[in-house]
Amino acid sequence: MAADDKERLKTLVEGVVLAQGNEFIKVLLRRKHLPIGTTKADFVEHLRAAIDSGQLTSSDIEQWLHEVEGWGNNQHVYLYRMPRQLAVSALWTNENAIRRLVTGAGHGDVWAAETSYAFPEELTLTGIHYFEVAAERRLRFEWHQGVETLVRVPQKDFDEVEADEQYHYKAYAKRRERTVVRFEVRPGLRLAAAFVQVPTTSNEHESTLAEMWNVVGAVAAQSQFTEFNLAKAIRKIDEDISPGPMRTNRVRLVTPGAFVTYGATATTAAYRDVQDANDARKAVSTIGAFTGGAADVLYTAPAMATKDKDIQVRLDGQNRRIWIRAQLTETQMWSLLTRVASYA
Repeated sequence: MAADDKERLKTLVEGVVLAQGNEFIKVLLRRKHLPIGTTKADFVEHLRAAIDSGQLTSSDIEQWLHEVEGWGNNQHVYLYRMPRQLAVSALWTNENAIRRLVTGAGHGDVWAAETSYAFPEELTLTGIHYFEVAAERRLRFEWHQGVETLVRVPQKDFDEVEADEQYHYKAYAKRRERTVVRFEVRPGLRLAAAFVQVPTTSNEHESTLAEMWNVVGAVAAQSQFTEFNLAKAIRKIDEDISPGPMRTNRVRLVTPGAFVTYGATATTAAYRDVQDANDARKAVSTIGAFTGGAADVLYTAPAMATKDKDIQVRLDGQNRRIWIRAQLTETQMWSLLTRVASYA
């Protein structure tokens, strides 16, 4: 690997890679049989050394980033069902036909583009990819935007006296991170999903969705995708007390003019594990007028490394939106979405 390429990878390590969760960085280190350490500084040291030695290449990082970057981590997800006639359309078996549509819309320059390592100031379309995994066809649109965050580093604080005035300085480390926006179509599952890491409180959230559909519409119009009825899913998930990966921590059920809320005291517990609360909830199960307003659900994600973990997921029935706080892998994310879809 050329010296310039190595330096580019090192910059990537100190930006995009370091921005991922420690658990996910450890996966990369273990995969390449590298020393791990305990701190972010250890990770950087070992990754940089592996780049110098040739143990870690750009393709290694590219593959890993596809798996972990932009899946979860304060992400909003809009889930769509594809009608059967669209899902089985010959379009999804013809890569050349999709490429012609994309090129005709003026996006041919990002078709099958290499993984972007850029930090553009504005949200930028960086890749459109058509690929197969285990004979399942997928189409993915991807946008990136660079952001700079400040991370508190108390150990770097210091005091100073100047002209008999005492000053206390608080230190922050600058970290370059990226916002990732995706739209992915999985016709084999008859599902599609928009993944947006832009906060809903930002004016840019709606404009990001509009820009996304402007691009996706070159292949399939928004009207061809149907938003899932999450209100229905919330009630069904909450009523399902059989052993499984989803348990309700808190739920708000609504009916015209009123609502009821059930919840556990601890944010890591299912409220229906408390018998009195479970008995009270059963009374509502016979009333069909109630639908799901919102729910905080504990989801046991497929094993990341050596153990399962509960992910906190918020389902918003009114806005038909899912919010995931924790970072996931691609596999974990789609496992969650297909589970939610099965209830809606």
